[in-house]
Amino acid sequence: MNKQVATLKDEFSIFNEKVNKLSEKINKLEEKITEKDKEIKDLSTKTIHLGKYVISNAKSGENYFNMTATNGQTILTSELYSSKSACTNGIESVRKNCDDDNNYECKLSANKKHYFNLKASNGQVIGKSELYESEAGMENGIASVKKNGKSTTVIEE
Repeated sequence: MNKQVATLKDEFSIFNEKVNKLSEKINKLEEKITEKDKEIKDLSTKTIHLGKYVISNAKSGENYFNMTATNGQTILTSELYSSKSACTNGIESVRKNCDDDNNYECKLSANKKHYFNLKASNGQVIGKSELYESEAGMENGIASVKKNGKSTTVIEE
């Protein structure tokens, strides 16, 4: 019987060691979960900074918008609209159509500068880019419209 008690004590000791090791592993996993939860919280509170749309009035009384990148540079200028609501619809059209490569029409001006038009799915021009010295510059402009086009920031001047 003493031998059985000694064996049970040994087995209990081994079992206790295993429990302690598992408890340590659980604590480490809980720490990792806490770290990951913090990372997720930090990521979810970060704001993705996009450009903005600036609605302005033309001398004719019509409205237009410029899309500006985060650095403030104008990357797309709209056509003229008869009302502010039509101008706002134009902005929505940019948001809807800016991701599709097929909606970009690359052109060359009379003075050999590159530019592009962003068109709606019906083929109507929504906006025109600035003039670029190179095709690569124009491609960067298209990439900027794609990046900033989803912006929900609209400012009226």
